[in-house]
Amino acid sequence: MIDGLYEKLIEEGLRYFFPSAKFESHGRASGSAVEPIALEAELTIVNMTLLGVRCSLRRDEPFSDAELRLLASIGAVLGARYRMITDTDRVEQRFELFRGLPEDRYVSAYIDVAPYNDPIWKGPDRLEDAIEVLRTTSLSTYENRHISTGAILFGRMPDPCHELPAKAASALRYSPGLTSIRSFYRLCDGLQTLALVDQNGFLAEIVDVEKWPRVR
Repeated sequence: MIDGLYEKLIEEGLRYFFPSAKFESHGRASGSAVEPIALEAELTIVNMTLLGVRCSLRRDEPFSDAELRLLASIGAVLGARYRMITDTDRVEQRFELFRGLPEDRYVSAYIDVAPYNDPIWKGPDRLEDAIEVLRTTSLSTYENRHISTGAILFGRMPDPCHELPAKAASALRYSPGLTSIRSFYRLCDGLQTLALVDQNGFLAEIVDVEKWPRVR
């Protein structure tokens, strides 16, 4: 039953991002169902083995390197979720992986795949949290006006221009929970000011868009 469900999720994920491509399923492959995704690209055709499912995408124009990376990201997310279902301990530790839209997770993994490939990762996916905050905000209004907002997320590599922000004792996680706070929408507008999110996913401060790029 789980294998059948995930075969459908694979198809839906691929069709969402590649609507012009023809998807074909070629049945299940031998071996473990949770092996890493295997890609074989031949310009306009990509053959994949994902969670034990052999499938292919075909279209008129070639697939770019970025698109192949996105395919691998979809596999990483679905693989992580599959492992959660089949391992009770992991479900208790990282059930949050099942929250939110799958498409947000795929985009998050495209940017930073570590939370999905690392078997001992226990923290939240700060990128998915940020995407969900932006999505929720874009669909909201405040005082009968559409809301705009934005965020800068610190990377995990050293920044030669900026020091890592210090985490305040009362710091809040930049997550969908913030969108239920009415005053949150007055913090930044995404045009002149942005929320600065630290490497652990906490709201560190509000920064000026023009001043932030300047070397400190």
